[in-house]
Amino acid sequence: SAIQEAFAQPRQINMDKVNAQQARRILDRIVGYELSPLLWKKIAKGLSAGRVQSVAVRMVVEREKEIRSFCPTEYWTVTAYFAMSPAEAQQLSEQWEKFLKEAPDDQEGRTQKEIVSWLAANHAIRAELVSIGGNPFKPEGRCDSSADKPSFESAVVEARRVAEALGFVVEDQNVKTYKEYERFGLQTIDLIGRLDRAKLPEFRIADIQTKRTRTKPSAPFTTATLQQAASSQLHLSTSRTMQLAQQLYEGVELAGEDGPVALITYMRTDSTNLSKESVAAARSWIEQNVGDKYLPEKPNVYGSAKRAQEAHEAIRPTDVTRTPESLKNQLSGPLWKLYDLIWRRFVACQMQPAEWDSTTVTIQAQTDLGVAEFRASGRTLVFDGFYKVLGLPKSSDEQLLPAMEPGQVVGAIDIDPEQHFTSPPPRYTEATLVKRLEAEGIGRPSTYAAIIQTIQDRGYVDQIDRRLYATDKGMIVTEKLLEHFPDVMDYKFTSFMEDELDKIEEANYDWVRVLHEFYDPFHRDLVKAHGEMEAARTESSPYTCPLCNSPMVYRWGK
Repeated sequence: SAIQEAFAQPRQINMDKVNAQQARRILDRIVGYELSPLLWKKIAKGLSAGRVQSVAVRMVVEREKEIRSFCPTEYWTVTAYFAMSPAEAQQLSEQWEKFLKEAPDDQEGRTQKEIVSWLAANHAIRAELVSIGGNPFKPEGRCDSSADKPSFESAVVEARRVAEALGFVVEDQNVKTYKEYERFGLQTIDLIGRLDRAKLPEFRIADIQTKRTRTKPSAPFTTATLQQAASSQLHLSTSRTMQLAQQLYEGVELAGEDGPVALITYMRTDSTNLSKESVAAARSWIEQNVGDKYLPEKPNVYGSAKRAQEAHEAIRPTDVTRTPESLKNQLSGPLWKLYDLIWRRFVACQMQPAEWDSTTVTIQAQTDLGVAEFRASGRTLVFDGFYKVLGLPKSSDEQLLPAMEPGQVVGAIDIDPEQHFTSPPPRYTEATLVKRLEAEGIGRPSTYAAIIQTIQDRGYVDQIDRRLYATDKGMIVTEKLLEHFPDVMDYKFTSFMEDELDKIEEANYDWVRVLHEFYDPFHRDLVKAHGEMEAARTESSPYTCPLCNSPMVYRWGK
């Protein structure tokens, strides 16, 4: 084993690694111990700052500002629903209307999954208008939010003109103020109408293209990717994920075993490497339990991230023969689910890719505005590959295409011109914040769970429905730190410092010199901030004192 091999080849302690570690610890304490008292003095007691923590808060704060200042762009689509012949389309049109009207009361219309299921059951397809008259169909509204009085000009006229050329008769145009973006003058517009079958052009399949595509399995888990997967698939917080992983690593009591049994390898790792023994065991299990056709000719090998220290191998089960099914009655619910996630990811990473037949269908019609071109796409799983163990992805809008051939005339069941608005960037979840920190090269995966917990405990960030919201306190602290410590708060500088710390280990950099390069300018900024940073202990409020009618304020501390 790797442990026996290491004991067989003892070596001297690598002082470069020791110096890199102590430089990292000292740097983190310099920032935390010296910045935090400044925040106590200028804002409120109990606040804290950190080399990585404060940058993580900045990410959430900047996303909050992006969302608050976001002005959506209006655009229109025209979606057509086709049966495999005009006669079938006419027969299905009443069923389609009934299906749409009978949507459950607790949801706004039918879901994409329900629509795809109905279409598949009735051998029909959904297609999007991509061009008309040789020009791309991309009608967009215009919004001028810079003026004193914002103005909005919708693209509804163009969308309506195209829809009518395709046989859609507009009976009413329902216009409402878009409440969320009323300050920009935006309006929601609903074109209410029906198909006039006497005006419908002939829709014909112009082309069918099918190509074979492959989906490769993902690498085994690192700390960061485990946290992301556990958050998105199991709805676990990063701290809860690490608590459960710690239990699996330290060992749990199993029937028939003498003492606790460790079920996974060390869970704080940035490596995707796997030991030869574990790969051989996984390949043997796949061959015996899944079949030869699922086993690649050679083991799959995965590369690690640029800054990976690779002190440990990837997170994997200690014994692949301990399947999740064999442990289901011996592990608690969340513990079993996390083990199941780790086990399946590990086994799947050594299996064959999945194969799909991806098909794109082009449908054309001659209209008064020129040739209208619709496009429908779908795919069929040909070989499940690693999905045999991992399970098929849950897709809500992947449609199954019925048999078709070029030149075939199809019939329109319905045509739906619909207004849309672009969405603001999504708020971070714990998983996406970890992904961003890792992508920027900021911090270490082993610290992410603690950082995310700390920024919530300090009141800089609130978590509501698994989304991270910047608080007023988080915004004011970030604003002050950005103003007086731009280097500490800079993404690239923080990433650069990670590189410098790594070079102490890799390139024999003088660790004291690296600390001086950071601390000397930082200390000058700190002294300056103690004198120049304006105190921000309060914020104005909409309330007045009932006793003296003076304006009241929010205080950050007692």
